[in-house]
Amino acid sequence: MEKEFFKKILNKLLKSFSVYWSAYGGWTEFFRSPYLYIALILTVFTIIFADEATKWKDTAINAIPDMLGFTLGGYAMLLGFSDNEFLRKLLSPNECSSNCDYESRVSPYMQISGAFCHFIVIQTATLAYAYICTAFKSDNLFVVIIGNFLLFYTFSLVIAATFAVLHFSDCYDVLGGNVDKPRKLMPVHTRRPYRKRVNYRQNS
Repeated sequence: MEKEFFKKILNKLLKSFSVYWSAYGGWTEFFRSPYLYIALILTVFTIIFADEATKWKDTAINAIPDMLGFTLGGYAMLLGFSDNEFLRKLLSPNECSSNCDYESRVSPYMQISGAFCHFIVIQTATLAYAYICTAFKSDNLFVVIIGNFLLFYTFSLVIAATFAVLHFSDCYDVLGGNVDKPRKLMPVHTRRPYRKRVNYRQNS
């Protein structure tokens, strides 16, 4: 009985992780991400040149809880912001690939969710690792290297999550305004400048 209970829990966890990892992009996206290498470079630089590299635990414990709460709140607001018709477009990888320049079997909706989920998972792992290292008073070189890497990777993923929100807003700017006749997203530098908004209250 207990075996089946734990087996069900394990299967649920594995299924949830599989959905998250697939939406994020798997190992290909992980090793292709520039934020991973930014974190590695900053970690090497800190370990070699910084005198207080062992203080990463205090930084993680003080900074990540607020960051985690802000991320969860922002993610919930982002998903609740859009109208149903726009979300329907984001749920279709084939339809939105022609409109939003996506080339993936995963829908844009799941890609954005995967990016935020990855950010939250890394934040949680870094915070848990910091608490465990603090409890056991672990300060050897290996622990410090892993801790600094996780901390820098967490900070670099702030930029990744910001760009995910920007791309979501970009899709909404294109598809939300004219759902019936969507147009392709163009690179930012090739777009025409926005027209000046008219203040109708002053004219009326």
